[in-house]
Amino acid sequence: MGYQAESGAWRGFYLTGAKELRDGGPISSGTFSIFNNKTVEAMSFELICDFLSTLLNPKIIRDCHFIFNVHIFQSPKGNITSSAIGTGHMTWSLENSVFIGDVDRLHSPESEVTATISMTRATLNLLAQGNSGNDLINQGKIAITQGTGGEGQVRRLFTALVPHMFWFNIVFPNYF
Repeated sequence: MGYQAESGAWRGFYLTGAKELRDGGPISSGTFSIFNNKTVEAMSFELICDFLSTLLNPKIIRDCHFIFNVHIFQSPKGNITSSAIGTGHMTWSLENSVFIGDVDRLHSPESEVTATISMTRATLNLLAQGNSGNDLINQGKIAITQGTGGEGQVRRLFTALVPHMFWFNIVFPNYF
């Protein structure tokens, strides 16, 4: 069937599936970023939030309800100004295993905010490239201000952000 398919794309799908059934799926040597820093620098905050939502493992973050105010600075000691590129603020909310990034808006009232997260745009880029948010906290690149929750809830969110595997099965199902 695979060798006789007229379409080159379908022939490739059939033959790839047949090879996987014969020899097993591809063996991955781990995860690595599929894009570099220049790609992430060109992404808007909305696009980064959308990308982070695809990394969320629902099994880890099930039954959580978090609201984080996030401040992004151009430099570690800089202030947020609307005219500076790479600065801004947003709300990250998480409920029912769904991550929503609302850019240019902070959640109010403050009494409902789980924590406030502050980082530079370079640190946000590292997070989007697959670096561990918990490691970035340990390195002091992410500052957390306590709200109704605190650092534990932020670390739980960062633990649930699982980088995509570069190699994946075609025929066999992928499970977390």
